[in-house]
Amino acid sequence: MIKGLPAGHFMRVLQAIQDSKVEFYLTGSRFFGNATNASDYDFFCQDTDEARQFLDVLRQDGFQIEKISIENRYLDLITTDCYRVIQRPGIDISMVMSTRIKAIAREILLKTKVVLPRHAAHDQWELALIAACGSMSRQVLNRELFPYTLTHSQKVNELMGLLRATMYEEDKYGT
Repeated sequence: MIKGLPAGHFMRVLQAIQDSKVEFYLTGSRFFGNATNASDYDFFCQDTDEARQFLDVLRQDGFQIEKISIENRYLDLITTDCYRVIQRPGIDISMVMSTRIKAIAREILLKTKVVLPRHAAHDQWELALIAACGSMSRQVLNRELFPYTLTHSQKVNELMGLLRATMYEEDKYGT
């Protein structure tokens, strides 16, 4: 039970996520299997008008939703915004440029079964995102990221630069 909230409040948000037309992907400790009773529920979804309207509907239903600084916690090259819907345990929703890339990266992390401390998780995600992008053809990658090149050009350019550098190193050493 969450203190200070009506019974069922927390479950109402999880049910709204489940019932939404927006595709939400569970991630974080609850997905990777290292959650505790106090762990947040972390989700990501495609950054679309429909996803933002979903958050507006939750606000209209009386839920407080705060924007989380992605620089402090969720900074990776394809996350555009992050919102906390409920505190303790939190329900965090990250908006991403490509759920396809993020889902592949999440599966890479799951299969490698490497659990790093929170302060190192950023680097772990970055490597998995690069690997996920590297598994796609240039045409598919451009299609995934193109809608965000104007609004998030710095992030897209940084990701593409890392990919080019990675590919150059592979070509340089013949790997």
